Amino acid sequence: MKKEKVATLLLVLGIVTAGFVAISKVEAQPAGGNILYVGGSGANNYTKIQDAINDASANDTIKVEPGLYKENLTINKPLKIIGDPIIDANGSLYGIRVEANDTLIENLTIYNYTEAGIYVYNAPFTIHNVTINNCIIHNSTYNTGKYGIKFNHVSNSLINKSYVYNNSEAGIYLSYSTNNTITNNTVNNNTNGGGIFLYLSSNNTITNNTVNNNEDGIFLYLSSNNTITNNTVN
Repeated sequence: MKKEKVATLLLVLGIVTAGFVAISKVEAQPAGGNILYVGGSGANNYTKIQDAINDASANDTIKVEPGLYKENLTINKPLKIIGDPIIDANGSLYGIRVEANDTLIENLTIYNYTEAGIYVYNAPFTIHNVTINNCIIHNSTYNTGKYGIKFNHVSNSLINKSYVYNNSEAGIYLSYSTNNTITNNTVNNNTNGGGIFLYLSSNNTITNNTVNNNEDGIFLYLSSNNTITNNTVN
């Protein structure tokens, strides 16, 4: 009889222990991390990028197939937007407006905006850890969109290996922004604000860029403690 009680107790303990193991595995899984597809031919592919953004959870990846997408986007949660699409903002203020930390925009071409190709801003907060990598941002003539990339109250972010041209103000514009890195970009044929313009922005690094513009190459106004190295300005 004692053996039966011992066996029953061990069985119960085993079930409880297994239950705790299963629960701990579920809790250890990070939130988000799924991949959503746009523009493909398979099932569950989205037609519009914004629809995928709306349905995504924080930290998801949205992979966009090559093609022309006539829309302007708002990113209001941490996401990775990757692929090789061309986004025609169709005369909207922004091609992409980023309002969330921890956002990656990679390999996108954006054009036909009036204010900025990519605008990173979410008052009254400061946005952190945004990466813009290997993008092409332009307008058909420099009399249309004002800024290629515009940061407002942004910190600890990166603009890297992007080609920004044909804007009526500045190609890359930072205001009230700190501890950002602008590197390995080509910034051409931007007019009134020049190539790279910093306004009331400090502790940023501008390095290894090629800048060729109609007015200023790199212009700093009321900005301090910035590092500018190894740029080519024509």
